[in-house]
Order: sequence, then structure tokens, then C-alpha cells
Amino acid sequence: MKVLIVGHVKTGTTALYTIIKAAMPQAHGVFEPRHLGFEAAHRHLVTKYVHLPTYKGAAETYDKRVVIVRDGFDSLISWLFFAPSLKRGFSDDEKVRDYLQQIEMLRAGQADFKDLDALFQQISGRSGAAQISQQQKLLCTIHDDLDGNCHLLRYEDLIAGRLESLADYLGLDLQANHKPLPYLGERVARSRKAENWKRCFSRQDVRHFDPYYNEFHNRYGYSLSADDLLSRAITKTESSDFVLARINGFRKAKHLPLVGERPNGFAGGAAFEKALVAFNREADKSRGLEHIQEAIAAQPDIAGYHLLHSRILANQRRLPEALAAMDRALLLCSSESRPALLAAKAKLAG
Repeated sequence: MKVLIVGHVKTGTTALYTIIKAAMPQAHGVFEPRHLGFEAAHRHLVTKYVHLPTYKGAAETYDKRVVIVRDGFDSLISWLFFAPSLKRGFSDDEKVRDYLQQIEMLRAGQADFKDLDALFQQISGRSGAAQISQQQKLLCTIHDDLDGNCHLLRYEDLIAGRLESLADYLGLDLQANHKPLPYLGERVARSRKAENWKRCFSRQDVRHFDPYYNEFHNRYGYSLSADDLLSRAITKTESSDFVLARINGFRKAKHLPLVGERPNGFAGGAAFEKALVAFNREADKSRGLEHIQEAIAAQPDIAGYHLLHSRILANQRRLPEALAAMDRALLLCSSESRPALLAAKAKLAG
């Protein structure tokens, strides 16, 4: 059996993938492919698909299709706490501190989520509210394309463990596998709660964000009113601490200085960000080379810059230069990072 999970960001797709994959241990798992179309090679398959802009109608190759939805208010809250990282414009330590301070003002009742979204837009270049709204529209288009040949699951039912209907649709015992998320989910899970907006939003937030999500809410039966708001209660663990951990986790994985590690921050972050996007997404990788060289010129003593430089050069089959860049990264990296980079060099040389 082949199962396709479709949802936009922050709708519980990782948790759902984990549960279904645990119930199908024999199945091959594909986690967040950029495109569909590889399914013929697998007899049993579980695919989590969230890159909705690339959808071109390949869902018919799956035996079962699950569409998961979540209310826009909660999706936005989760996104504003999840999305900040170097690749989204948070390469400037001062901007990170401003964002964390805004969250603390939010917790203290001195700001609203519309203020946090405005700052997110200022730093990253795009409103989080608009991003979630666009994702919802893409998901609705895919849902329409499936023409009812799928199972609709609400995030709220997933969190509550109400999976009987989904289990019947899939013919699987999911309740036995509904347990705390393993590591795969730990990297993205924040509150594991539904209706967070009731204890996070103000009346002004409800009025401000309702136009973004009203159509989606009506379609999927969400009735969200300012009259349902509760006293604001946003924990530090689920907000500013989570954001800082996300940013530092990304930086650590890319062998970059952590927030506050250098008194004056580090230069070249914006160029590194552009290089990473170009390397991961663009057909013409040469633009990535230009950007990473700019980053290295701005601050040549950061291991992560030279590591990405090595990867870009290797992609262009310039092996001697790639190995030289890797050696430079090894000279600059921390002792904790060294084993991973040595393994990367061995793979490159082999």
C-alpha cells in the first residue's frame, strides 16, 4: 500500500507521518520530497508532502491519500515561533535579540501577535500571515484536485488521538502507535496542543488576522471568535526559548557561530543565506559560488562558510579546490564539529 500525506507547514504532518510509518514498518518512507513522481519504484510507501507549490497531480499513484488541516490562527502562531532561522534572514544577532524581546513583550501583554508578524516581515521579507494564507490556498487546490478521493483529518483530532476514522480508511491499527513522538518529531514539536490562539491572541489579533483565514475556516468548519479568548498564557519554553533553540540549532548544523557567541555577531550571514538557497534550490549553482565567496571575504574565519564553499565546488566537480576548502573548514571548526567534517572530507575524497 502507498500512502500520501498532504498538508501545509505546521499542520502536524511530521507527527502523522511518524504514526503511519510506525504502523507500516515494511514501507519505504519519503520525508518531504520537493516533487512527487518517484512512486513506481516502491510497493509499500509512506510519503509526507509539504512542498505544495511543486504539486503537479501525481497523487493518483497512491492507494490512500490523507489531507490534514489546522486552523489558521494556530498555524500562524506555530510558524512565527518555528520559522526564524538563518535561512530566513535571522543572520544578524541584533535582529534575533529584537525578535526575542518582542516575544517577551508579547508574553507580558505589551504587544500583540500582529506586532510580532510585522517584525517577522521586517526581518525575513514576508509576512508570516500571508505565507500561511498562501499555503492554505495551495492545499485547498490540491484537495479539490483529489476530488473527494482522500481522507480529511483535522490537526485537533490528531493531537487528541481521535484516529479511529483514519485507521478505518487506511486499514491500519493506529491507536497502538499513537505515542510520544520519537526524535523525528522532537526537532519540530513545540506545544503539541490545539487552540493555542485562545491563550495567545488578543481581540486585536483576531480582527487583524481573520481576513487572511476566514475563507479557509469556513470551508473546514472552524468557528473562531474573539469571545472564546482566554487569559493570555504564553510560556517562555514554548516561545522565546524555542525560537532561540531553533536558530542556534540551525547555526550549529551549519557550523556557524551561535547567537551571542561573538560580541559583535558575525559578518557575511546574508550572503551565506543566499548561497545556501541557491545551492539547494536553483538550477544554476554558480550563483551560490558568488555568494559564498562574498561571505568568506566578509569574514574568512567561519568554518561553515568554507564547508558550503567546498560543497558548491564539489557540485561543480572542482575536486582539488573543494578539498582545499574542506581543509580550511577543518582548521576553523570546533572540536565537537571535527568528526563530522572529517567524515565529510573522507566521503568527498573517496
